Amino acid sequence: MLKNKIFHISKSELLKIKEERKKSACFNVTIEGDDIKTKEEFFSIMADKFKLPDSNGWDSFIDWMTDLSWINEQCICFVIEDYSLFLKEDSQSKEMVTEIFEEDILPFWENEVTEVVVDGKPRQFDVYLID
Repeated sequence: MLKNKIFHISKSELLKIKEERKKSACFNVTIEGDDIKTKEEFFSIMADKFKLPDSNGWDSFIDWMTDLSWINEQCICFVIEDYSLFLKEDSQSKEMVTEIFEEDILPFWENEVTEVVVDGKPRQFDVYLID
């Protein structure tokens, strides 16, 4: 059974994981934490990287991140580099991002997708927070 998780790891650990992920044909998204100062910047970058039709608030972000029907890979790897700088001036939004992944997105792809989507299949979806 899949267990989707959020990992707090070092940059050296990330290199090893990236090599493993290349072999498993994952959909890989990396964002630079220092580039994201506001939740609006987060929504914009996520819309671009994940090709979300729109993402202008928490609800639409969750809706599209629990769809991703346009992504064919069964494995998703999302990396936030320099996590300590990510949303540094907006700790509430930073906590919200973590909470949404832990409570909504990761559990959805772990098993809820089979209950709410016709022919829905679980996906490995891991989040790596790098410092």
